[in-house]
Amino acid sequence: MNPKKKLIVFSLLLVISVTNYLRIIKDIEVKPVGFLSIFAIGAILGLLFQEIIAKLKNR
Repeated sequence: MNPKKKLIVFSLLLVISVTNYLRIIKDIEVKPVGFLSIFAIGAILGLLFQEIIAKLKNR
C-alpha cells in the first residue's frame, strides 16, 4: 500500500476509535469494552507513529 494512503487510513481509524471510546465511556469504571477501545487506540497510534517516523527517515 502507498505510504501516503497508509497514513490516511491509520489517521481515520484513530479518529474513529477515539470517537467510539468517547461515546462508550460514561463513568469512571473501565469496562472490558472500554479497555479494548483503549488498547485499539494505542495500537493504531503506534502504527501511525511508525509510519510517520518511516516517512521522516526517507526524506
